[in-house]
Amino acid sequence: MNTRRHRNNFVDEIVDTLTKSMQRQVYPPGSQLPSVEKLAEEIGAGRTTVREALRVLQTRGFVEIIHGAGTFVRYKPITLVTGQVLSFTEMVRERGMRATSLILEQEVIKPDAELANKLSLEPDDLIYQLRRLRLADDFPVSVETSVMSQKRFPNLFEQKWTPQTSLYNLLRDEYGIQTRYSEHTVRAVPAGRTESQLLQIEFKSPVLLVENLTFDEHGSAIEFGRSYYSSTRFEYRVVVKPDPS
Repeated sequence: MNTRRHRNNFVDEIVDTLTKSMQRQVYPPGSQLPSVEKLAEEIGAGRTTVREALRVLQTRGFVEIIHGAGTFVRYKPITLVTGQVLSFTEMVRERGMRATSLILEQEVIKPDAELANKLSLEPDDLIYQLRRLRLADDFPVSVETSVMSQKRFPNLFEQKWTPQTSLYNLLRDEYGIQTRYSEHTVRAVPAGRTESQLLQIEFKSPVLLVENLTFDEHGSAIEFGRSYYSSTRFEYRVVVKPDPS
């Protein structure tokens, strides 16, 4: 019992030491902590004790343990606030971070009935399906699929796409589209194999599935999106205001 109590106290001391180091920016957000072996050597503790301390820090939201890569100091979560129509790029830049994307898939396909209805498409209309890995300071945050009408946005995939390209900015600059509002549905789901690999998280760990339908200034639906966000790197804030009536 005394041995267990001593070990728990040692874990608390390590947690306190590392927390203070992060607060003093010895380990700034996004940086990697030394390996378990290195920390154990520096602190004079066993590896098991250090691993337990790192798990405590992860539970408290200070670090993120990525298997095969190491332990990283967490950024403050990227926040989407209800009532705002912000692109991923804008949300990330508001945090003072750099937004980039990796294109995973570009397809022109025939939509199913549900998508055709959401985007008010004709029976023979085709859609663009764009799938990207979204990153903040090169750290994976979401796996995003965007669907748009091929007829409304001709040659969309022939535009100049770079890792910094914002879809909404491209629609504005090349097609004169102004986004006005967006309807969101948010729910928690377990990460699938693909999402867990791309987001570098545990298989079946919780992710936020955000589905959005975005409208232009005329009230026409222009894009349907489905994004899987790491629950440790993204938060959804709901603002509730009293009914003015």
